[in-house]
Amino acid sequence: MSTVVERLTRRPLALGRARWIGFETILIREFQRIVRIWPQTIVPSAVTATLYLVIFGSVIGRRIGTMDGFAYMVYIAPGLIMQAVIINSYNNVVSSFYGAKFGRHIEELLVSPLPSWIIVSGYVAGGIMRGAMVGLVVSGVWMFFTRLPVLHPTIIVAAAVLTSVTFSLGGFLNAMFAKSFDQISIIPTFVLTPLIYFGGVFYSINAAGMGAPPVAGRPHSIHGQLVSLRVPRCVGCRRLGCVCDHDRGGDHPVRRGDRAVGSQLGHPRMRPRRDPDQDAARRGFGT
Repeated sequence: MSTVVERLTRRPLALGRARWIGFETILIREFQRIVRIWPQTIVPSAVTATLYLVIFGSVIGRRIGTMDGFAYMVYIAPGLIMQAVIINSYNNVVSSFYGAKFGRHIEELLVSPLPSWIIVSGYVAGGIMRGAMVGLVVSGVWMFFTRLPVLHPTIIVAAAVLTSVTFSLGGFLNAMFAKSFDQISIIPTFVLTPLIYFGGVFYSINAAGMGAPPVAGRPHSIHGQLVSLRVPRCVGCRRLGCVCDHDRGGDHPVRRGDRAVGSQLGHPRMRPRRDPDQDAARRGFGT
């Protein structure tokens, strides 16, 4: 009888402590899920990074040479690491939360005294955890083959965390409104994949334009509109067929990079221009 009285008169848990226990439970569950199915969560990203390293970094990189002053293998490494962080952060939340909906054990969280923001924070923290784990693995793979210069580690960590938070929230929204497993693959297929390939991961955004701009100097390409980047004015002028101040002057570094990449890729609009007087002199019509 005394034991029952002691339990009834025991001081209840503080509200903050109770919420922390709920958040910690969701986070531990997400961590155990990532570790339990590591052949599906960790290994594929490491294999993909190795394939990109061999094909783009080694084979194609030898022919391209440098990009914006960096070796091509070093140039594509940050983008591919961030690609792994984005995809894994998104996939972890969308698959975990929709799996909870499909298995109907999400109802246990909904009837618990946890506020909605604690539940969302737990799943987002799980996405950040998986993105960080995969990012470290992919970075280790790249550093095994090449040396990556790290100048601002604080900015790198902050950018990776903010990116993981953004795409984890996107995965949560997709899982919340999805009605079937097919609908959770719409965003990765039609949004993430084009964003990655048009976002300047494999090439410099100054090296190729994908559409004539209405006004020179505005973000005119598809990848520029997606990632809100602006291209130099001389690139837009060249696409319109006019000559800008950089073209009247000496050999501009952006133009020099465009010519180098364009001549190697064989793009007719990006090959070095010929002087008409020199062409006429070669044909014997020079004055």
